[in-house]
Amino acid sequence: MANLFLLAWEVAPKPLAQVQKTYDLGIVLTGITHNRKSPQDRVHLKDGADRIMHALWLYQKGKIKKILITGGNIDLNGKVHQSEARALQALLHLCQVPPQNILIEEMARNTRENALFTQKIVAEKFPNASLLLITSGFHMRRAAACFRKAGLRVDTFSAGFFTEDLYEFSFRSFLPSERAFYIWQVFLHELAGFLIYKLVGYA
Repeated sequence: MANLFLLAWEVAPKPLAQVQKTYDLGIVLTGITHNRKSPQDRVHLKDGADRIMHALWLYQKGKIKKILITGGNIDLNGKVHQSEARALQALLHLCQVPPQNILIEEMARNTRENALFTQKIVAEKFPNASLLLITSGFHMRRAAACFRKAGLRVDTFSAGFFTEDLYEFSFRSFLPSERAFYIWQVFLHELAGFLIYKLVGYA
């Protein structure tokens, strides 16, 4: 059941063949690395890594010209680590993406700030750019709403999913499991975030 509810909430994946234009910017939202994991001589990816990997795929396929990564890293105690954007920039360099085709925004702490700070970059440097927003399927509704509220016209490309396709629906679908509890947590947390953003006018 958890899979069914989150599947209905996630913005579905889009076949690459349906991305029929070349976008000036692919905008990648962070929240996909472990910034406090040692050794710090590499990037430690976690759930949501498809965001950067699918952006790389789109870039290599000629679907996006440049990649803009938005997201910083600040602990609750105020300690500043290397930003996620900079860590993922290093990963793209390793994958032979030229430096001039990677932009980073390192101050955003949440989805609203991702949108606001990206809007400033786009307005200053790419005022007429076509934009493709890349984030996880469960997060796309809130992210797209924030970016459009900030005045950015974005198309969407969901990358990274907690759900599985529905091949069967049986009694086992109702049985509790550790995986199901985790999916419920993801779904309810994101639903609450979306509703709060709507209430306060962020989305």
